[in-house]
Amino acid sequence: MDLKYIDKITNTLKYIIHNLSWIYYKGELVLTYELTVILRISDSVESVKEKVTQILHKHGVSVITEESWDIKKLAYQIENETEGYYLFMTIESPKDAISKITTDFRLIDDILRYLFVKFDKKEDAKSKAEEDSDGN
Repeated sequence: MDLKYIDKITNTLKYIIHNLSWIYYKGELVLTYELTVILRISDSVESVKEKVTQILHKHGVSVITEESWDIKKLAYQIENETEGYYLFMTIESPKDAISKITTDFRLIDDILRYLFVKFDKKEDAKSKAEEDSDGN
């Protein structure tokens, strides 16, 4: 086979894989989500972060990226707290695991808030293209 032909196929497959917002894993539909968790500021922040990761792995979630946004002021008081430790993750999760994860999150007092947002890579690529066209 021609090397250019193989490169073209490889690039096409990379493009397809990159633009999928869902995949099947072991027969289950796996979706990509952005997860933001606000933790209570205490000496045990690291252990709570570890608990969050353990809960995710327990329910078959794979963590793609994890960012610590450190301590930020809250827009309003949550459980008499004015600041929280923000944790941001991009995850791949079976659709039915989200409800189980939220149940487990509710049992941890040091988690003030959490939010799952379904991540659509197609929309992300479209918005980036619009930003690029506006910047030129």
